[in-house]
Amino acid sequence: MKCRLILTSLIMLAFSLALAGCEGGAREKSELAEVKAALEKTQQELAAVTHARDMLQAQVVELVRTRNEAVTEVKNSQDRINALTKKFEEQSKIIRELQEHLKKMQAAIEKL
Repeated sequence: MKCRLILTSLIMLAFSLALAGCEGGAREKSELAEVKAALEKTQQELAAVTHARDMLQAQVVELVRTRNEAVTEVKNSQDRINALTKKFEEQSKIIRELQEHLKKMQAAIEKL
């Protein structure tokens, strides 16, 4: 009878330990599932951030290209303005010389 009682106690102890181990395993599986879900959510957020970064990077590239074109256009315009200013100064000089020549001719005509 004593052996039976000891055997029953050992069986109960074994079942208790087995059940405790099963509960721990279930808890670990639950925690693992939560961690996996959090990881998946983080990966989705990372993908969204990466996509947004790529879009912003493309916009920056486009803005830099547009700025470079504008700078080139400004330089070309400035060169054209400088050339026209030089031409204007040359034409003004010619006009002044012609006006002086005209005055001399008018003075000569008046003497005649």
